[in-house]
Order: sequence, then C-alpha cells, then structure tokens
Amino acid sequence: METKEFIKKLPEYFDDPLHAFRFSGASMDDGSSASICDGDVIYAAKENSETLINDFKEGSIYSTYVIFTETGSTCRQVIDFDKEKNSITCHPLNPDFKDEKIKLDDIQELYRVSEMHRDTSDDNSLT
Repeated sequence: METKEFIKKLPEYFDDPLHAFRFSGASMDDGSSASICDGDVIYAAKENSETLINDFKEGSIYSTYVIFTETGSTCRQVIDFDKEKNSITCHPLNPDFKDEKIKLDDIQELYRVSEMHRDTSDDNSLT
C-alpha cells in the first residue's frame, strides 16, 4: 500500500478523532511557550468551516489551525473572519512572517490544534 493511500485510511484504523502532524518551519516560533517549533508534533481535530465561523460568533478566536488548500498546507492562528469576503486571516506567531488571508472556499481540510509535543531529548533517532 502506498504511503498516501495508507495515510488516507488512518482514520479507519483509529477511533481517536485527533490527527498528528509534524510541523516544519519557523513561522509559528516566536520564542514564547506558545511556539510551535520545527519538528514538533501537533495533534488536531478535523473541523469544518461552519464550526470555525461559529467560533467567531461565540467570541472564541485566536485558535490555531492546520489548514489544507489546493496550494499546500499551513499552521496558523486564525485571528479574524471577514464575512463579506468569506475569508479568514491567518496569523503566524513569528513576527518575521506576515498575516495571510484564505478564502473559506479554498479550504479543503481544516484541523483545530489541541495539543503539541516537543521532543526535548538529545537523541531523536528511532531504535
């Protein structure tokens, strides 16, 4: 079975609604305890755009999401919803990166980050 095919079938093997993603890059690293650093594993639950919009209506903003679009994926803090443009503003924690807007229609998959794991051991090899 090819890797992509296996990954698509993972939800069939586990009852846990959380998905694990290994973060790559520096966009979410501002040096604070809230940082998500290169190599961290983040756990996130799949959601839909309607849930995201309802979060803003209820005042629950600044959640971090893993967002998949046709052009790729990103992990960002969602800080605004523009109803007129039907888009969200995605904020990287690292000030060297700029906010970006993503139209809800462009989102293919959406996951709300609930946990993060950072391996602090010196030896990251598998045995």
